[in-house]
Amino acid sequence: MNHHWRRIAVPKTEVDLKTLLSCGQSFTWRETSDNVWSNVLQNKLFSVKQTDSELLWCVHHPDKDLESAKCVKSDLTAIKTEPHANTDKPTRKRVGKSGTKPEVSNTCNDDGPTLAKLSKTDNQPNIEDKADVSLEAILRDYFQLDINLGTLYDKWSVADSHFANIAASFPGIRILRQDPTENLFSFICSSNNHISRISSMVLKLAENYGTKLGSVGDIDFYSFPEAADLCKPDVEKKLRELGFGYR
Repeated sequence: MNHHWRRIAVPKTEVDLKTLLSCGQSFTWRETSDNVWSNVLQNKLFSVKQTDSELLWCVHHPDKDLESAKCVKSDLTAIKTEPHANTDKPTRKRVGKSGTKPEVSNTCNDDGPTLAKLSKTDNQPNIEDKADVSLEAILRDYFQLDINLGTLYDKWSVADSHFANIAASFPGIRILRQDPTENLFSFICSSNNHISRISSMVLKLAENYGTKLGSVGDIDFYSFPEAADLCKPDVEKKLRELGFGYR
């Protein structure tokens, strides 16, 4: 079954995928084709790419025929962006640092306008559309799209002349809201290491202790294991065999 690209209206100056996903902040994103990146987020296998004005995304479903798990672009004109002034639109739940799930809307707030708008096909979304809203919320939360990066860049440039000199060369770099367990173990693997080897080690953790969730092309993707899975008696011996060394 072919997968259709969904879209989020967000400029590349706010999210630069190629730089952001390869700079060493996260180690599980993989470039599965030219400028298409794939990763597991909340046990869902996503692929993302972008234009200058939009972030495009799709989800791979392992229980269906994926036709080599390649996303194909659908007719984007069929996807309507919800008007910004509509106060009847659905809200999304986002897991905050405290573990609660505050409501997130698409309306303007005191900190400036939300960057990206929900996409749906009509005013009364069907079951598939509701699933799209939930999946899109995962990406919005992960990339923290409720934060206006341009506003922060302007503020930091005023406060720091060095940042002002280099900001234009590094647009769209933001902090990702990563899974705490994955982030912690990635940090442990990063000790006295370089990005390529850190990525290899983190992927080995997923391949050996996570669950396979699907493939994109010939690349398999696994969920990152829970901390309990990495605390079993035989784990240390196995990790040494895999080349983790003192870590």
